[in-house]
Amino acid sequence: MAAMANFLVPRPVGEALADEFRGIELRPVEFYPGDSLRSEPDHPLPPFKWDGPELVEMWFPRVIPYNSELTKLRVDYVCPECGRADVFVDGIEKGIGKGRPNRTHAPDQGLRIPKEALEGDDVFRYATMRFMVLEPFKEFVERQSYTNFDFVDYGYLL
Repeated sequence: MAAMANFLVPRPVGEALADEFRGIELRPVEFYPGDSLRSEPDHPLPPFKWDGPELVEMWFPRVIPYNSELTKLRVDYVCPECGRADVFVDGIEKGIGKGRPNRTHAPDQGLRIPKEALEGDDVFRYATMRFMVLEPFKEFVERQSYTNFDFVDYGYLL
């Protein structure tokens, strides 16, 4: 099982993944012109203009709730305004970058999820964390040579 951040993909990539794997929704993306993203008048940003291919957001609607008996989480920060939390799985070790060992889970740690909780989906979100994918998804992306996917080994299906 691997984690990945939610992100935008060209429509053909999103459609290929949604056709191949259960549990992926593709959402439209719109870019809104504006004067600036900053409020300082002396440092305005130019309006954002997208000239590339049509993009879609990949969304995984299945959420697997946190199970404290199977996985230990660590909360590092909670935003006092919106409540968003920075949550980490105990046992995940950070790598140093591309071409070096990926982040891995320590033995008997990391995410541990009963397979039946997925109800046949190949992708899901765990609690409030990143999107999670099963090994076949990762292998498909690698075979297709899709870029800008960063997979992190997060644990096991039980």
